[in-house]
Amino acid sequence: MAFGSKAELVIEEYNENPRKWKRQRKHFIFALCLAGVVIIGLIVILSLEVAGIARIGGAVNERINGGGNTDARVGTTPSPDALSQTCLTPECIRAANVLVSGLDPSVDPCQDFWQFSCGGWLKKNPIPADQRYWGIDSTMGETIKSTLKTMLETPIMRDGELSSERKFKQFYQSCMDTEAIDKLGKEPAEKMIENLGGWAPLGDWNATSWDFFTALITAQYTFDRSVLFRFYITADDRNSTHNIIQIDQGGLTTDRSYYFENETTSTFYIAYKEFMVRIAALMGADENATEQFVQDIITFEKSLANITIATDAPERIDPDLLYNKLTLGELEALSPSVDWVSFFAHNYDDITNATEVIITNRRYFGNLSELIDNTEPKVLNSYLVWVVMRGYLHLLSSDFRGAMEDYQKARRGTTKTQDRWKTCQSAVNSQFGLALGGLFVEEYFSPESKTEAEDLIARVKDVFVGRLDSIYWMDEQTKEAAKEKAYSMKYKIGYPPMAINTTALDDKYKGVNISCADCYLQNVLARIPNDYKESAERLKKPVDKNRWYMNPQVVNAYYSSTSNQMVFPAGIMQWPFFDKNQPRFMNYGMIGAVVGHELTHGFDDSGAKYNLDGNLEMWWQPEAWSGFEESTKCVSEYYSTYSVKNMTVNGKLTLGENIADIGGLLQTYYAYKNWETENGPERTLPGLNRTTHEAFFISFAQSWCGEYRPKYLKTLIRTDSHAPVSVRVLGTVSQMKEFAEAFKCPKGSPMNPAERCSVW
Repeated sequence: MAFGSKAELVIEEYNENPRKWKRQRKHFIFALCLAGVVIIGLIVILSLEVAGIARIGGAVNERINGGGNTDARVGTTPSPDALSQTCLTPECIRAANVLVSGLDPSVDPCQDFWQFSCGGWLKKNPIPADQRYWGIDSTMGETIKSTLKTMLETPIMRDGELSSERKFKQFYQSCMDTEAIDKLGKEPAEKMIENLGGWAPLGDWNATSWDFFTALITAQYTFDRSVLFRFYITADDRNSTHNIIQIDQGGLTTDRSYYFENETTSTFYIAYKEFMVRIAALMGADENATEQFVQDIITFEKSLANITIATDAPERIDPDLLYNKLTLGELEALSPSVDWVSFFAHNYDDITNATEVIITNRRYFGNLSELIDNTEPKVLNSYLVWVVMRGYLHLLSSDFRGAMEDYQKARRGTTKTQDRWKTCQSAVNSQFGLALGGLFVEEYFSPESKTEAEDLIARVKDVFVGRLDSIYWMDEQTKEAAKEKAYSMKYKIGYPPMAINTTALDDKYKGVNISCADCYLQNVLARIPNDYKESAERLKKPVDKNRWYMNPQVVNAYYSSTSNQMVFPAGIMQWPFFDKNQPRFMNYGMIGAVVGHELTHGFDDSGAKYNLDGNLEMWWQPEAWSGFEESTKCVSEYYSTYSVKNMTVNGKLTLGENIADIGGLLQTYYAYKNWETENGPERTLPGLNRTTHEAFFISFAQSWCGEYRPKYLKTLIRTDSHAPVSVRVLGTVSQMKEFAEAFKCPKGSPMNPAERCSVW
């Protein structure tokens, strides 16, 4: 119901839904406050403009190092005509404050556009002590977290037995009750160990009775902990309407590269060993047993790292190489140390030797069987129980949590543990994310926002399709197929319908028994049988291409190759990334670049191998594919020239994301230009003294303002398919002549190189 002008309507709505009344009251108060701020802001800005000293961000147009255009647009008295071209709405004032305050005007944008755009933001926003990375997207996430905290801590509105709201709020309460958790001490861990058949370091393990396979089943289906391999129920890449079991390598504590560091000096080994010693001591292991346990784990995980395929290897990137279909009977012949049929038959129906699965790498699973056979049962026991335990230490008493937190600090470079409410909220997101997200979107995502976003997406699609005609290395047949795939690409915005359907949500979580507010671990484990039941049902059915793989409140987006669709949760459709009332150049530069990025993923080095129906199938003509590979090679080699804090970016590992960044920004730029053609040019922002096209690129760059702690950056560069945020800005804009034209960058300057890479 819309906010009514009659008191009766307000009272009726308050009685019907207290949360809506709270929202209206909040909006009314906010409007009054905003009006006051705007009036003051207008007076100040107009005074500064008329006086000729509007320096909100300093001399933002001043160039250094002799590069670029040095026209003196700041500090001069603007003409009446210039004033008339300045936007002074509340939304423009807010946008100006964001963009100007983020700048470092002492830097020439043609020399280092990242530092120019984000230098001011970085100075004002140091990384919080409990964070390994901090960026503009992090601040958006913190705002959402604060909102969700309020929602989680309000009284339960629907208190029925099946109420999903009751369940996730009681789950949150049980997480927050650290006093009840601490009273249990090590008892929950002891029960885990008992279920797994004992633990060698404690001396309660029986070599005769303990069975590795039985413990493997318990670890997976009782505790939801994958040991040595992981599996998913997912779409068959070559038959995307059919669900199938996909099995992947797994079992390491961190990326395999860390296991090849010097064991004496490596910060990973030092922290990891200390972590294991503390946990073993808390469980009551004596010194000798602890020493043996630590050495056994290190030795075994090193052996596992040796057979694990490296993150940047072609076998971990190329979807053709990741696709290895075989029957379980054939898998047992390849890897006989695991009874694969019995393992999956424990939870899934109609599993036989003839059941087809996909494994990501034959070499790994062949070597895995050999590793199991050559490892003493005592070591297998120590390792398997350790894998399960380390996955639950954060749910135990403060001494166990402290050991886990200290290990994480050492690995991430943080110095503080995050607030308990944030930890508990993350747990709710993990266990009941869709239900919690439903509360969020009802208040913070409007139908009008969705309509505006849909128009933006359509424009970006049109640009992508239109630009295909100019791709010189692509023949007409392949161009037509690419156009058809682009126009067939679906999108989802905001949230799935189930998120606001309380009946459907209650049904989804009906098998989750949250029966107490003082038994956190028990509540976590209660979710597992329901998840595996849902997983078993999904395997029997065709792929549900309407299924969401992110919760509505997440500040992120994704493209699914097997569904050929983009998904933009409500969390990323928030200010400053998106606001239907703010300047379009800011929307297009921020969320528009995200849209273009996800669309281009359908045509990156991996997505390009899937057809319009989401099947892994070569739809390209051979000559066109050769031209595509040559273009992507240029991008890979170019990004490998970047380094951050003396660590070199891996152009092969980040290739898909880099293709999507460059193509995405290019498409959304021209989509914005098309919008301008239809609607007329926008007015500029007060104090920024930049054209709307320059403001578009600044908006894009500032969407990536952020900083990493060195230890986390090291892990990211080794393992992440995304380049560091500074490289995502510099690498993208430097490959666009449109950027150089907007900022009048001299030829040969860092942001206007003589040669460029271009795919889309």
